[in-house]
Amino acid sequence: MAFLTQLILLLWPLYQLSQLPFARLYLVDLVVLLCVILQARKLKFNHPLLKPVLFFLFVATLSLLFVIPAQAGIYTTAILYLARLFLYSSLLLISLPKETSSLINISFFMIPVLGLLQYFFFPDLRFLKTIGYDDHYFRLTFPFLDPNFTGAVLAFISLYSIKIIKTTKGKTLFGLSLVALTLTFSRISWLGFAIGLLYLFIKNQKLRLPVILTLTGLVFLITISPKPFGEGVNLARTYSITSRLSNYKHGWDIFKQNPIIGVGYNTLPFSMLQRSSAGLDNSFIFVLATTGVIGLTSFIYLLIKTWILIPNTYLKSAFLSLLIHSLANNTLFYAPITILVFLLLNLNARKTPL
Repeated sequence: MAFLTQLILLLWPLYQLSQLPFARLYLVDLVVLLCVILQARKLKFNHPLLKPVLFFLFVATLSLLFVIPAQAGIYTTAILYLARLFLYSSLLLISLPKETSSLINISFFMIPVLGLLQYFFFPDLRFLKTIGYDDHYFRLTFPFLDPNFTGAVLAFISLYSIKIIKTTKGKTLFGLSLVALTLTFSRISWLGFAIGLLYLFIKNQKLRLPVILTLTGLVFLITISPKPFGEGVNLARTYSITSRLSNYKHGWDIFKQNPIIGVGYNTLPFSMLQRSSAGLDNSFIFVLATTGVIGLTSFIYLLIKTWILIPNTYLKSAFLSLLIHSLANNTLFYAPITILVFLLLNLNARKTPL
């Protein structure tokens, strides 16, 4: 069982690369499921976030029960996505090995290394459009095949690594992650990172000069980064902003159709209410539209309890960067990030903070 837990800790960065060929199923999901089944009798139900998580999951389930009778066939996939969220939530309850912190650090190194290898050796990923991914050119997208979600994780890692920056390992991780973050050309990831730094600036006087130097370094790296042709590396691009504003309005319109309990958790990609299969580009609007006011209230309560549980300023700044990022992407429900957050919350609740 310990081997399976170790495998989760190392495999989560490879989530998108672990998709099985015969279904929209991922190897990481199977490993998590097997781990939870084998640990079923040893699950620890005393986690301080268990009740807030169960309350949100209950509301999400309730939202589906209201819509399933009308369109049962359409919402089968939505039920499976909810089951996956239940599965990830169980990561709060499993027993973690003693070397968890070391394994998470290894996984943190994997992300900028894989990203930089992709950027320098495979910068042209426009061929991925044929299998359903966005076509990116000279943007760092690995390992999640998306510069925005990769950027969110890199911002998280960069802020986390400030805690150990006095060590050689910390300096290396911070440097690799900051360079990789720059090359994603994900402006919302840069913003999340900057606000995380601002939080550190306010909370820790000793970090004020390092924060200023880091922000200066980020601006310098952005300035000197290669910017070949293409909208993706155009820092003045407005299309992504206008499309998101339209997306937010659409989410609000959906919410107004059923403001109390929503239209059903994660049903939008499979519903006639949605204009495309992309979903909603904001985690809070996503929750509001699909689970209504009740769901959003329970979700915000969960986030508040999560913030209280996080033990130190560095991880708080990293989590804050995810919250900012989630205003422009459905970041908090992106599978690898959800897995990472639940694992870290498990670790820190066991009095062995990362």
